[in-house]
Amino acid sequence: FLSTADRQAATELLAQKGFDPLKPVIAINPGATGGTAKRWFPERYAALARKLNLKYGVQILIFGGPSDHELGEYIKDKAEGSCINIAGQTSLGQAFALIEQCSLFVTNDSGLMHAAAALNVSQVAIIGSTDFVATAPANPNSIMVRVPVDCSPCLKDTCPTDHRCMERIHVDMVMQSCDALLDKIVTAEI
Repeated sequence: FLSTADRQAATELLAQKGFDPLKPVIAINPGATGGTAKRWFPERYAALARKLNLKYGVQILIFGGPSDHELGEYIKDKAEGSCINIAGQTSLGQAFALIEQCSLFVTNDSGLMHAAAALNVSQVAIIGSTDFVATAPANPNSIMVRVPVDCSPCLKDTCPTDHRCMERIHVDMVMQSCDALLDKIVTAEI
């Protein structure tokens, strides 16, 4: 359930941050609870944000809780002006209302991934150490990006070896999935 107040707060936050209501908003959600094993690399999120901004001229929000704010700042800085970090700056209800306004949600396996699925927001879910069958987003507009490796799913909080499940997921792989969903969205809007 999204309240009118949360939706209004989301709209006001986007306006305050200078977002053009006619341009698509893309979200990236680089955090995940339960350790770093479920997290794709911040520098790759930054590179993806730069590519999305360059190709589509989109506005990008970095999502997360208070503990993800520093991570969001790192990505924002590396993304060279492509993103605005709102990690830790909203209530959960406001975050859900902001997700609802996004054209695409790029995320690790996380609670917000499932919120985006429940809101029927197109998403690219980057899956590494978790069980991709058990945690798959329940949304037909989702694409899971994963590379099968012998040690996944390990379900560990931190990778005890070389984090190959995430290391083998390259920016171009995620970008291709974003392109596939954004092409559908652009076609549907015409």
